[in-house]
Amino acid sequence: YALSAHDGVPKFARKTDAGIYTTPLIAGATAYIASLDKCVYAINLDTGRDRWVFATAGRIFSSPILADDSLWIGSNDGILYELAPATGAQRHSFQMTERIVNKIAYSEHTKTFFVPTCANEVYCLARKKE
Repeated sequence: YALSAHDGVPKFARKTDAGIYTTPLIAGATAYIASLDKCVYAINLDTGRDRWVFATAGRIFSSPILADDSLWIGSNDGILYELAPATGAQRHSFQMTERIVNKIAYSEHTKTFFVPTCANEVYCLARKKE
């Protein structure tokens, strides 16, 4: 549900095929929402319509983040996805040994990602310099 911040009146509702466990990420006029239906949704906050939908192979418990000009999300398929925020196109991915069930963290200072897995592992990842 999207509610007006001024008076609490509902603006629109968007149904997914399963529950939503994650915290939505709001950036400009877009809400990035991940669902247990294995999808990430980019929803236009002005219209309530999908800008794009990206499907993973696992349920999503990890909240999305924006970092390094990309949208990053972990999935129960054990993959960390890097998506283009405007289109949802997959830029890169990294396969972990276990499910990603918590929000990843990013250090702007060191340009590294910290990815916790369900196996009590924490991956520290940096972009490969091209």
